[in-house]
Amino acid sequence: NLEVGNVEYAMPGFLSVVGCRIIPQEIGPSGLEDGPILWAPVFEIMCKSDGTTAFLLHGRERGIDYIYPGLLKSVDRNCNVLLLEVEPLHQLDGGNTSSDHEISQGMVKQKGTEISFSQMVANDRERLLDLVPRPRQVRDFVPYTANAILFPPMRNDEVGSRQDFIVLHERRLLLLQMHERALNPTEFGSSDAGDRDELSLRAATMELDYYKAWPYMDERQSILYKLPTEPLKEWHEYAGLWGGTYGWPPRRLSEEKSGEALFLILISYEVLEGKQCMIATKILEGSSYVARPNGSAMFTMNICQPALESFPCDSDGDSDPIDSFRGVGIASGYGFRYPGSKPGSLFVLPNGLLVFIYEESRDVLTLQRFDLADLLRR
Repeated sequence: NLEVGNVEYAMPGFLSVVGCRIIPQEIGPSGLEDGPILWAPVFEIMCKSDGTTAFLLHGRERGIDYIYPGLLKSVDRNCNVLLLEVEPLHQLDGGNTSSDHEISQGMVKQKGTEISFSQMVANDRERLLDLVPRPRQVRDFVPYTANAILFPPMRNDEVGSRQDFIVLHERRLLLLQMHERALNPTEFGSSDAGDRDELSLRAATMELDYYKAWPYMDERQSILYKLPTEPLKEWHEYAGLWGGTYGWPPRRLSEEKSGEALFLILISYEVLEGKQCMIATKILEGSSYVARPNGSAMFTMNICQPALESFPCDSDGDSDPIDSFRGVGIASGYGFRYPGSKPGSLFVLPNGLLVFIYEESRDVLTLQRFDLADLLRR
């Protein structure tokens, strides 16, 4: 569901790249400062000994972790999308294909011909992506030890780090063997040879339209969109990823904010109606009832207009704001997809926190810088 959304972070692994899905969640008892973050592996791209790559799609069914091996197509370094596809689409020998393989009349034009996955109608693409990983002979369950760690965790001791690398090395060998066994069954004494459709991951560059910092997403395809990140400029110092929740005070989120929905916010800058603005786009919300779709602007601030009011929350001298801006925050509007806005102020505290306060309701949204790589290694 694009409006509720998936956020995935491409994390450097052990001779690999791991696509980590950030699970919508509440702030745990350890808070953002010391606690880990809930996540799950979605895909892996591993470097093989001959320099080629192995693509693995992670999945879970009935409490069991599975991997499905696939192919990584050519990668554009400047890509802005990752597409999950199926290829090649061959007509099976014998003339009569089962409905599971044929999928639809539009999949195969005539015997012996191929059709591009992107040329299929949306329903056929979706069904094919669902059917291809299902046969038992083309997927493999993942032992618990293989998902113990996927990349080197944060450690201060050399002995522990050395043991981690041993575990990562053994895991890598196991997954590569599972990948080869599935894609080349005859080499491992299996009779499951012949044409078979395979999953593939394709990195590409597409012409995308954006609403502020959020791309318009095609619901008819399985695509991951790269969220744009801009180079830091002198007056863009707050650009980037932030995490937080509603409420005050923020002394230690582990003490005051446990159980509150975690918001992931991407701050960017844009010229709107001739004004330099800071835009806080919600990319993930940790509540079971999502009030606004992902891509909504939580607040939009005019960076040339300071707040008219002083910081209204209780604070000591060390917490007096060092900067402030005036603008609007998200509010109830016309339905789920069309929120309104109400005036508010954004305050920058010496400890790096951003605090947005609505002018009328005095509701407070408190944000802090988010380093996903650091949190995932915990």
